[in-house]
Amino acid sequence: MRASWFMGLLETFAFEPPPPGPGAWNSLAHMPTSRFAFAFGAPGDGRIYAAGGAISGAGTAVNERYNPSTNSWSTAASMLETHSNAATGTPGTNMFVAFGMVNGVRSTANRRYSPGANSWSAVASGATARTDVAGVSIGGMFHALGGFDGSSVRNSHHRYNPGGNAWSSLASMPTARRSAAAGAPGNGRFYVVGGSPLTTANDEYNPETNTWASRAPLPESTSNLAVGTPGNGRLYAVNVMSPGRTDEYNPATNMWRGVAHFPFGTGPRAASLGNGRFNVHCATGRHAEYMPGV
Repeated sequence: MRASWFMGLLETFAFEPPPPGPGAWNSLAHMPTSRFAFAFGAPGDGRIYAAGGAISGAGTAVNERYNPSTNSWSTAASMLETHSNAATGTPGTNMFVAFGMVNGVRSTANRRYSPGANSWSAVASGATARTDVAGVSIGGMFHALGGFDGSSVRNSHHRYNPGGNAWSSLASMPTARRSAAAGAPGNGRFYVVGGSPLTTANDEYNPETNTWASRAPLPESTSNLAVGTPGNGRLYAVNVMSPGRTDEYNPATNMWRGVAHFPFGTGPRAASLGNGRFNVHCATGRHAEYMPGV
């Protein structure tokens, strides 16, 4: 019910065309299956995968892949169970989907998708069942952050090592939250932004020292946002509370600036193919690619 309620709320927002700003969006082929709270990642085979999610409040196991060379979608192997509101990571050539709602129940499950074999497998589960967890990959590891355990919003931080198939607990986030987003812009650190309770928090994590630092806050509080990292040393936050608003963060200057807005709204998810751009899909199935400006 949460997903359908949230999508209904989003539909009440007025939506304006993207204002002028640095960079540009290019509309691409729509995702065939519209859904909310899906896993979204680019595991290194040159394609983007949208797995699981919720349709009208009910979980789904559908998995669809996007081929940028043909601007087309095809069906890939379904997930092992229905899975939504999970953390996603792509530390290498596989995609991992952890925690979230599995068959309608809050879970610690961790599932690995292998694009080469087009198959899913169960790997080591995480700690503490929770939903609305942020995920990010850096240094060949998959980090899962925050979430909701059914009674409280958490600041938990766990790292999954695919080589050892094991989780470890790391320094907790300064800001407890759910429905945040995270990205690694290429400076050896990652950033967790936004989340609920609604916040402008932007927390930087240094894997070498296992420490956190608060950085320049988002220009506007938001949750259920998307973060893109196209490889230019910047991080892009696509807002959902002000549908389509997109802001660029420069870690070197610790400053944000507004850029061309995402042309669609509702429940965005972002992934980068490492081609200097990033792709955003939203719950309505609409899909666009962002090309950074100067």
